[in-house]
Amino acid sequence: MAAAPESLGQLRERVARGRSAVTDLTLTGCVRASDRAAGLLAMEDESGTEILRLALPAPAWAELRAGVWVELDFQRVCFSRGDCVIECGTGPVVQVDGRHSPVAAAGSAYLAQGYQPLRVEWFNARTQSRLQIGVQGPGLELAEIPESWLWHLPAEKEKPEPGLSYELFEVPGIAVLDEIPEYGGMRQGIASKIDAALAEDKPGMALRFTGLLSIPAAGEYRFRMDCDDGAALRLTAPAPAWKILLGPPPGKAAGQSGPGWSSFSGRVSYAAAERGRMRLELVAGSSRCEVLVLNPGNLDSRFLQGRMVGISGVGHEGGICALSKENMRFEDTTAPERAHLVTAGEVRELPPEKAAKSLPVALEGVVTMANYRSMVIQDESGGIFVLDELQHFDPIPQAGERWRLEGRTARGDFSPIVISSAAKFLGSGALPAPRRPSWEELQNGSPDAEQVEIEGVIVSTTATQAELLTRDGTVVLRDEEFYPLPGELHQPESRARLTGSRVRLRGVFATSWDRTLGRLDPGVFSLGNATLAEDEPAPKSAAEVPLVTISDLWSFTSKSTALNRVRLKGQMMARRGDLYLLSDGASTLRLASRTPLALKSGESVEAVGFARTGRVSPLLLYPEVQVAGSSPLPPAKPLDPQAPPDVLLDGTMVSLEAKVLSDTLRQDERSLELEAGSARFLAVVPADAAQSIAPIGRDTKVRVSGVYFGGTPGDTGSGSGAFEIRLVNGEGIVVLARPSWWTAQRLGILAITLLGGLALVVTWAMMLHRLVAKRSAELAAEIAEKEHAESERVLEMERARVARDLHDELGAGLTEIGMLSSLLEKPEVPVATKSGYVATLRDVSRSLVAGLDEIVWAVNPGYDSVDDAASYLWLQAQRLLKPAGIECRLINREELPYQHLGSRLRHSLLLAFKEAVNNVVRHSQANVVELGIAVESGKVVLTVADNGVGIDPSNPGEPGSQGLTGMRQRMRELGGECEVTSEASRGTTVKLILPI
Repeated sequence: MAAAPESLGQLRERVARGRSAVTDLTLTGCVRASDRAAGLLAMEDESGTEILRLALPAPAWAELRAGVWVELDFQRVCFSRGDCVIECGTGPVVQVDGRHSPVAAAGSAYLAQGYQPLRVEWFNARTQSRLQIGVQGPGLELAEIPESWLWHLPAEKEKPEPGLSYELFEVPGIAVLDEIPEYGGMRQGIASKIDAALAEDKPGMALRFTGLLSIPAAGEYRFRMDCDDGAALRLTAPAPAWKILLGPPPGKAAGQSGPGWSSFSGRVSYAAAERGRMRLELVAGSSRCEVLVLNPGNLDSRFLQGRMVGISGVGHEGGICALSKENMRFEDTTAPERAHLVTAGEVRELPPEKAAKSLPVALEGVVTMANYRSMVIQDESGGIFVLDELQHFDPIPQAGERWRLEGRTARGDFSPIVISSAAKFLGSGALPAPRRPSWEELQNGSPDAEQVEIEGVIVSTTATQAELLTRDGTVVLRDEEFYPLPGELHQPESRARLTGSRVRLRGVFATSWDRTLGRLDPGVFSLGNATLAEDEPAPKSAAEVPLVTISDLWSFTSKSTALNRVRLKGQMMARRGDLYLLSDGASTLRLASRTPLALKSGESVEAVGFARTGRVSPLLLYPEVQVAGSSPLPPAKPLDPQAPPDVLLDGTMVSLEAKVLSDTLRQDERSLELEAGSARFLAVVPADAAQSIAPIGRDTKVRVSGVYFGGTPGDTGSGSGAFEIRLVNGEGIVVLARPSWWTAQRLGILAITLLGGLALVVTWAMMLHRLVAKRSAELAAEIAEKEHAESERVLEMERARVARDLHDELGAGLTEIGMLSSLLEKPEVPVATKSGYVATLRDVSRSLVAGLDEIVWAVNPGYDSVDDAASYLWLQAQRLLKPAGIECRLINREELPYQHLGSRLRHSLLLAFKEAVNNVVRHSQANVVELGIAVESGKVVLTVADNGVGIDPSNPGEPGSQGLTGMRQRMRELGGECEVTSEASRGTTVKLILPI
């Protein structure tokens, strides 16, 4: 039997009245959007658009596309109200959420006979644990669900078994059901019944029961739940019958223009995950839209921040509810390249280095201030300082006029500016609405060049500046050449009248910038084109200010009173620096004065000023006080030394026994650091009584009586637990017991005296030791001096050798280069002859380069090892032998141990080696040369062997015999040897042996 048709509007009214009973109804409408994963369907008819959460089979979701008309037939379904959705049998049958004392709730569901899926969640935020679920159905009423109804299906089994599966979670600070995790419980098991005892009455615990509920007969069942704290029972409801329609039914419009479906595009200014959903704030110009995405999927709130987003969903006042991220579109924010910057905001956002690149600008806006050479122009994006390129506007712009200008950007002293090359008057206009900068903006100068309004009380004025008390603190308005003070502050009589008045100042903000230091002065600024509106004149007498009690300052107020004066009465208790502590017997107040107040303890005071709240006591700024009399301070209240500090004692006369840790004089006040129990505090004696008290030694037990002053010097009573006791006079401290004569200091002196004799003996031994050490040091100095002289001698010899090598190797070649260069310059020398000179010049140059390379290598300490020498000699051999067509082979090349070779040894070894290789090239007629180098018994052994014609060393007339003599002599000078072995037609072997 088909259910009665009903509109979405009627269903909306039904669930608005609360959770309804099980009912039948039919809904017909057009699909706006759907999300299968979350079971969400946005449906529209002539009464509006609603989001339904329902259970449908997969084929239905596949066909429920936007624009399709559908008929849903619900049989025996309980509808309920959810967040932006209507739960169509998918919501909990019964639920109470949040922290609360035990409450009862009930709900109904139609259940078929047999096993029905069941899920129960519960948490306990406090120590009391309570969860009981009763059931009422066809022919029965039970106070508790029977254990025989509770079953579960074990893994990999088809037959249910008794009991429900449960999972226990530890969730400290839990407040709502959504905070129960899906996984990761601390314990799992099977429970025979739904019982909160599994949580053991511990706070911050949660339970989840899952399984099957065995229903004895089909029908409507009503469940009653009694719980503390949140709990929910869920059962699967029957799915509605569904039918896709070919079009709208008769009598209904075919379009999709029903009320409720909305779209909005803007930049995401806020994005936060919220219990499986996503809450966004979109801003477009001055418009704002709050968006709730019911199924955000894998959307990341960090990804969304600042993005341009278009979104569609069910609209409501001030916002939109969207089904999922499928209803969102991310717009391309890449702006096309423009030839000019066209807004002041674009110029203001330029970093200094980019603003200095003279970027082209074309702006249009309202002039907020101007003079003959500069102006400030402001559009919707902000204000910008403009300097005329010719240093002269003609005519001079006037505030409120609209102008168009072209120019280029410049760095500016503090913020980017524009150098104008062309400016055009467009017409008259109005000044833009000023913005009220925050305290942080006043400190960092970010409103620079913008029209602002600053509200405050003028607390002092001079001819060059005005000090203003704002809601957050004190700022200073300065008078500058192009940024003068408002006219009312120029005249002495009007300055005097305005001092103490609450005013609003409007003008163009100019940051106070110190060019020398390259930094701003926080909280100090000027205003261009400044005007002043007096909102409340200064009171003529204290009687005009309303009288309140100190406790009234803690009371609720619907608006800020930071700039409203208050009048309070109290008794002066104590002073600390520029803070004066008053008490009215029930509460305390601190007066903060920049000038000393002539107040004494015990005086009755009436104070007028601006109140600020604090955690310990309120603070009264810029107080004006009158003394109305004097009375004795209340008697001191004895304190337990073991009790912790108590902020409720602030302003109370107390007495306390403590131990002295130190006794010092600070800024004419006597300060005793005391210890009582675990607390350390200061007892401060006023300056007029400080000299009357004799010094008190450490560990002395005293009783101090005075005013309990919460907080530490430099704060205003923040409630940190630190405190002082401010004594009224010298009688506030009484010595109870002095420490024993045998103090640690005196015991130390005695020990030093007893050890004096031993110290004399040790001193005598040390003197002898010092004499020996002194003589040893003198000998070491003499040895070091001789070693230094020897090293200097060796260094001089090495320098002489290098000079000689430079002269021998390079001198002749440079002379030859000079002669050849002169011949090349003579015109009478034939061209063919000059070509020969050029070839000779090239050969000589190469020879000089090679010689210089050898000298540099010899003196470079980076090559002072045998291995480096071997590599260099191998390269030299290749350079000499390759042009002669002689093959060079390296034999017995093994890894050489690290051995140090000095510059002199390396140089001599190189010269001997080159002589041996040159002999091979000139005289041996060989085609193969074998080179070997090794370290044997602390000696470097270098071998040069060829396969040439050989030589006869016994024949002094044999060519090359002078070279052999030179090699032997060079090696003998270094303590080495030169061995030459040769046979006719069998080649020659030269072995150079050099000790390391």
